[in-house]
Amino acid sequence: MAKNYGKVADQKASYLAKEELLKSRFEQVAPMDFYREIFDEGCLQKIGDESDGLGTAIFRFQPDRSTYKKIKARMRGEYQDELFNDSDLMMQRFAKMFDALPADADEELNKRYDELDKQFHAGAYRKPGQPIETSWKFDQRVHDDLSELGEAIGKRFAIMAPMSYFGIKANSKNARYLYALVIDVDGVGVEQLKHIINGIVDQDYYMCCPTYIVNSGHGVHLYYVLEEPIPCYKNLREPITRLKNGIARMVWNDRTSTISGHRDDQPWGQMYRVVGSLSKLGTGYPATAYRTGKPVDIMQFNDYIFDEYKIKPLDSYKPVGVSGHDLEYWKEHNPKWYKKKILHEYDTKEVVGGKFPWLYEKLVPKVRLGAKVGTRYHSMCVLFADAALGGIPYSQVYETCVAMVDFLNRDADKDNQFTVADVECAAKYYTTSFGRWLTLDRIEAMTELKFERNKRNHRSQADHLKKYIPAMRSVEIVKDTRFGTETGNKINKDGRPVGSKDTKPRNRTADSKEQVIRAYLQNHPDAKKVEVIRETGLSKPTVYKWYDKIKAEGK
Repeated sequence: MAKNYGKVADQKASYLAKEELLKSRFEQVAPMDFYREIFDEGCLQKIGDESDGLGTAIFRFQPDRSTYKKIKARMRGEYQDELFNDSDLMMQRFAKMFDALPADADEELNKRYDELDKQFHAGAYRKPGQPIETSWKFDQRVHDDLSELGEAIGKRFAIMAPMSYFGIKANSKNARYLYALVIDVDGVGVEQLKHIINGIVDQDYYMCCPTYIVNSGHGVHLYYVLEEPIPCYKNLREPITRLKNGIARMVWNDRTSTISGHRDDQPWGQMYRVVGSLSKLGTGYPATAYRTGKPVDIMQFNDYIFDEYKIKPLDSYKPVGVSGHDLEYWKEHNPKWYKKKILHEYDTKEVVGGKFPWLYEKLVPKVRLGAKVGTRYHSMCVLFADAALGGIPYSQVYETCVAMVDFLNRDADKDNQFTVADVECAAKYYTTSFGRWLTLDRIEAMTELKFERNKRNHRSQADHLKKYIPAMRSVEIVKDTRFGTETGNKINKDGRPVGSKDTKPRNRTADSKEQVIRAYLQNHPDAKKVEVIRETGLSKPTVYKWYDKIKAEGK
C-alpha cells in the first residue's frame, strides 16, 4: 500500500517547520563540507591517477533528456561546432565520441550509440545479447577533491550512497568501502522530529546520537559516520543489513513517524538524496544537513538494539570455507592438502591414473614452436592441465616449461619477457578439474594453435577406437557403422572383413584385394573370372578390375 504523506501544501509547510527547528538547534553544514567529513581527504582516487588502488564515490542523477538527444545528434555530425555548446559537463564526458566518423560510418556510429546507452543505463551492466533500455539515469564518479559533486547541487533527482566503488557503475559488485550507516525515517513532521532530537540527540535514550540529521523532504536521514570504514565483502553485507534494520526498528516508531506501520527495509548499499539536491517536494525544498554529533564506532549500536540484530566484531565474519587457521596448522592436520596446494607436490596416481599421456607429449612441441607473445602464459596453463590428465609428474612438466622460457622470448621485447615466475603462476592449473574442462576448441582459443580433428565417419567413439586401435578390441567382431548400424561392414579383431577366405592377418591397404587375386591366379593360372569370384568371395567389379591386368602382365 502506498504511503500517505498528506497534502502537498502540508508537506511543504512541514518541511519549512523542520528547517526552522533544526536551524535553531544545530549548525547547518554545506554539502561539500558534509561529504568531506564522510570521505576524508585521501580516501578516494585522485583525478587522472588510476594506479593508487583507491575507489571513487558515485552519485546517480537524471540528466535532461534533451541532452541525450543532443549528444546523439552531435555524433551524427548534425550540429556545427559554433552552434553546439560543449561547455556542459555532460558534453565533455562524451567528447571522444564526437570524432569524425570513418568510411564505414554505420558500424562505428552504432558502436558509439551502444556505448552512450550503456552510460545512460545506471547501476548495472547490460548482459551480452540483451537490448539496452535507457533508464535516463547517469552514474557520475566523484574523485578525491569532490569537484564533481557540484553538478548534483540543485538537481531534481540525485542520489548517493556513502561508499566508494571500483569502476564506473554504482552497484554491489563494484562496492569497496562503506563510510557511514544511514537510517531513512519517513513520515517525519516537526513533532516527530522533536521526539527524535529528544530521544536520540539530547538524552541518548533509545539510540546513540547520529553525526548528522538530513532534512530529506517527507522524512529525515540519520547519518552515522563511522570511525573506520567497513570493507564491502560479501560475508559482511548481511550482518550490516541486519544491523541497519535493528537500528531502524528502534528509531522508526509511532512517536517518530506518522507512518510507523510502513517501516522500510534498510539495505546495506542503499542510495539517498544528495545533500544540496532537491527533495521530492521540488524547487525550493533541497535536502539539507545539520551536524548533531561525532563519528561513531560500529559496536556502539549493540547497546541499544535487540540481540537478533547485534553485530559481532567484523573479523569474526569469515567467508564460507575460511577457518582462520594458519598454514602451520594445516600442515599438521591436513598434510595431503598442504603437499598439493602449498608445495605443489602431486601423486600422479591420485591425479588421474595416467590416461592418454600422448596428449601432453603431442602438445609440448606445438607450444614450444607455436606459442607467441600474448599466448605464452595460456599455453603453459594448458600444458600443466594436460599433464595432470596424463599423469605426468609435476616436476617433469615444470622442468620442461622452465626450459622453454628462453626460447619463448626469442621474438619478445625487453619489456615483455616471459619469466620463470610466469611458469610458476601457470603451475596452479596442474589439476584434473581444469584439464577436464579443456576441450579442443578451448585449447585453440587460448593458445591460438591449430589441431587436426580425427574423423570417425559417423562411428561411435568406442567403435572408432576399436576399429583403428587393435589393442582396444575386446571382442572378436566389431561393427563398422559408417553406413548405418544394420548395414555396416563387420571386421574381426585382426582388421579383416568377416567372411574373407584369407585366414592370415593382413593390413587393409588399398591394393589388398589385388594381392588376393594375384595369389589365387598364381596357384590357379587357368582359372576363369567366375571361379575367382566364387573362390575368393570378392565382388564381380573388383575381380574384373584386376583380372585382365594381372593376365596381361603374365604374358
